[in-house]
Amino acid sequence: MTTDAIPENAIVALSLTGGRVTKGFREALFDGAARAGISVNEFVLLAAGDKLGRGDDLTI
Repeated sequence: MTTDAIPENAIVALSLTGGRVTKGFREALFDGAARAGISVNEFVLLAAGDKLGRGDDLTI
């Protein structure tokens, strides 16, 4: 099955690797996720969804 055959609203997995940030940014990211009571992955995905205007499309 190609990705073209998967409906736009299907729930799919996402793996990201290779990101590098400064120590301060990483600390702020982990602090923000802890304050929100969610994982860092969830925090990043929610922020990206908000930035893209697609926050309502997220299922976490």
